[in-house]
Amino acid sequence: SYEAYATPEPKALFSAAYFADLTVSDVKIITEYNLYPVILPPKSVSQWVFDDFVPTEESEITVAVGELVPSAQDLLPITRAMETAYQQHERRCVHLNLGGNLVRYHYSKIRLILNINNYAYTVQAMTSLILCLESERLLLPNLIEEFASIKINEPLAGFLVTEVPVHHLTSLLDENWVTEDILNARAEFTYFRRAVMFPNDMEPSFLFLPTSFFNDCRTLYSLPGRQYSPNLIALRSRIRAGHVQTFGFEVWTADHYCSFFKFTIPEIEHGDSMKSFPPSDVLPILRWVLADLSGFNVGAITAGSIDRQSALAGGGSCGIASTNFIESRALGTPRWRANRSAHFRQEMIRDLVLYHLIARKKTTVYWDWVEPCTLIDNGEVASGSDVAVGYSDYNLDMPTAHATHPIYDWLQQVLGQPDISCGASPVVPSTPGNFGPSPSGNNALGPAFEFKKPSALLHLDSISLDPPLDFSLPHMTFDFTSFAAPLSSSPHVNPSRPSTPLCVNPDIIEVSTPPSSAAAPIDLCTPPSQVAIKQEVIDLISPPRPSTPPLRLATKEEVIDLSSPFRPSTKRKHGPSTKLEDATIDLTSPPRSRPKVEPETGPRRVIQSVPGSIRVGAVFDSFSDAESAIFANQEQHGHKWIRGQRKMVDGAMTKRTLRCNHYREPNPIHRIDIDPSDHRQGKSNRTSCMAHININRTGAKCHLTLVDIRHNHEPDIPPGGTAARPPTTEHLRVVSEFSDTFSRQHLKQVLKSQFPASNIEDRQISNMLNKSRREAREQVEVLGGDMRSILASLEEKGWDHSVQMDAENVVTALWWQSPEQKTLTLRYTDILINDNAANRNDKQYPLNTGIIIDSHGKSRNGWYALHQKEDAQTHSWVFRCHLRASGNVHPEVLASDRHPSLLVAAAIVFIFTIHVFCLSHLLENIDRNLRGALGAEWQNFTRDFWAAY
Repeated sequence: SYEAYATPEPKALFSAAYFADLTVSDVKIITEYNLYPVILPPKSVSQWVFDDFVPTEESEITVAVGELVPSAQDLLPITRAMETAYQQHERRCVHLNLGGNLVRYHYSKIRLILNINNYAYTVQAMTSLILCLESERLLLPNLIEEFASIKINEPLAGFLVTEVPVHHLTSLLDENWVTEDILNARAEFTYFRRAVMFPNDMEPSFLFLPTSFFNDCRTLYSLPGRQYSPNLIALRSRIRAGHVQTFGFEVWTADHYCSFFKFTIPEIEHGDSMKSFPPSDVLPILRWVLADLSGFNVGAITAGSIDRQSALAGGGSCGIASTNFIESRALGTPRWRANRSAHFRQEMIRDLVLYHLIARKKTTVYWDWVEPCTLIDNGEVASGSDVAVGYSDYNLDMPTAHATHPIYDWLQQVLGQPDISCGASPVVPSTPGNFGPSPSGNNALGPAFEFKKPSALLHLDSISLDPPLDFSLPHMTFDFTSFAAPLSSSPHVNPSRPSTPLCVNPDIIEVSTPPSSAAAPIDLCTPPSQVAIKQEVIDLISPPRPSTPPLRLATKEEVIDLSSPFRPSTKRKHGPSTKLEDATIDLTSPPRSRPKVEPETGPRRVIQSVPGSIRVGAVFDSFSDAESAIFANQEQHGHKWIRGQRKMVDGAMTKRTLRCNHYREPNPIHRIDIDPSDHRQGKSNRTSCMAHININRTGAKCHLTLVDIRHNHEPDIPPGGTAARPPTTEHLRVVSEFSDTFSRQHLKQVLKSQFPASNIEDRQISNMLNKSRREAREQVEVLGGDMRSILASLEEKGWDHSVQMDAENVVTALWWQSPEQKTLTLRYTDILINDNAANRNDKQYPLNTGIIIDSHGKSRNGWYALHQKEDAQTHSWVFRCHLRASGNVHPEVLASDRHPSLLVAAAIVFIFTIHVFCLSHLLENIDRNLRGALGAEWQNFTRDFWAAY
């Protein structure tokens, strides 16, 4: 039969039985020695045809180690037609044109190659995982050795919610997207971990719902009738029993994870590492799920404290951050930080691998480890629709009193494991280690995997604006092209273009210059045909002594002629054509006096070189020093110079060209329907001026290798004037710092005092000011508006804050305090003074201030709040924020005005606090307005007023 003919021998290399017996240590050796067959990239098979010949050669039936094999994508049309070709046409093999080589495969070899393709990811993933455990020392050596002995297809043990293979833990490496099954496994792990950490609870008081919970809620909420599923009915029965106090769950929206943590108070905390607002459907769906459950009504969503991910830190860790947001509140563990994302990922790997090693040795199963929690049913009927919803909910179970659940053993063994450190990440060795030579000479695989860690941990306060993140597809990012190799055994290397050596302070240089180029500028950076270099270093700035003259740099009179044939513009004429005179620079000694030049009227006005360091061979410490000297030199003659081209080698600048700012060619643009005589004469300063200077870096110094300072235009800068230069980075920093409050005149005075040598014009200050304000507005818009920018600012400063939003995600209240204020609030809890301002901001939100009294009797502002309403519910929310900040310590005394909403809120929240009222403003008002009018009756009025009040 076809199946018998096409099925490989069970003992064959890379058969299904072979992969079923592979262990983690086996795949590590396979990868280390490049024994795995090399999968060629797609479209490597250009032609194929079936044949009735039955192959008998071993190379046509089996796959050798390191052999080049086609990809599964190329084999797909072949496998679809193989059975038909066997049954109807008696075809027994297939011929392929594989990268230009003709090969013949038995049908069983096709099956082997498919196995190789299917298991390539698993082999790669398990190798990466064992290398991470070894290099980072996440577990004790005996446990790592035990992990190396497990099968590569082994499922993650000890979980009800998922049976995901162990190799999916590789999604926790680097900044890969974490798979949903791993997040659910972590949620179940955290649920039972907290359950055994609080043995005094009759039943677990914390629930960690899997990701399927809210996915099902969304589906059911969108259906007519909105009936509960069996899972939701069981959850409601669990909460109705009265033991549940908190629960958390994660929501996946638009390829991004965020999380929610619910207390028995009306608010629910939202954690999002991208600082986005919660999905708009969360609040109504939660109200529907928790309807009529005592103590679990949902009033509003508040923003919880969570670090911000970016492309530079924690870019792929939204799932890690959202899981930690719930864990940190349920277990009190450290909160996730973007710059230590690798630490939290390694911790998850260690926890889950250790848990797996413990659970796989259990002789009992999940149902032997748990017992059901109490459920109180009220007769709710599950939905009868055929909608695909449902999941395995471990939150309905609790560990048995016999302590047989693997989490008990994990809590004991994890204490003896090595501390996790964010060290170097593992890299698969590209050459064999101490195992001897490779068994195969075909080492085409190469290093298959590499895990990199950022070279530095970046803090968020140094990042002004995060670049956009791509959440297009949450999947692993392993590069399968590492299995690809060229068909040729010897790699082809393109010959590199020979680089031109730089000049290095030559002592003797022989230049062979043809007569025709005598008038052209000589660029000393390009070596001539004959160069002799001595090791002695000489100073090119100092003129050589006549007693020891070097060989001449030119063939006549110790003079370099820097003139070059002038190419007049064909588009614009600046004067009648005349013969040009050449300018010369004497390199042997500076001229004692500037030679007088009698220029004729022509298109190019020739300027003689200035004595000093601006000459061929001049040496400077840096490019900036050379630029400053050249700019200053040319400004004295009325010309402004700018930077032109540059040359970069390995990220470092090796050559810079400075040019006159008139160097570009004029390019007038006119409408074709206008007569040329009516064309407007433009004001472009482009005259095709060829004046330029080349600066080259040789070693640690910069040299002038070409100097051509002949201009074809009149000076732009009047005598005594200066050229306007672009503002420096320091100028921009000062303007940006004060742009929000200072005017242009103020900034001009600040810049003049801090940079007395610079000449910044008013228009430049205006441009910098407008640019800074525009960038500030754009940053606010990118962050999502004023409120998001405020929250981002609070996060960057490390301030504690809480946000209240309504059903439409409009911020209705914001409470915040600095780290210093948080310390004071925790320390001085006896007295709280609540002061609400009468004035409001531009959004009509009043300022609410919490004032404490320190041990010296001084009042200190402990926190601030802005809120839309001044009702009892809002003031209750503000007071609860104070309780969180004070460690749930009620003040002994609360002082406030007698606003009715404050009276109600204080009675609800501060049930152990004495509430007194501040009469200072009232006393001032009646004293100011009535004392003069009442005169002698003032005393009697005051007595009667306070008695009545």
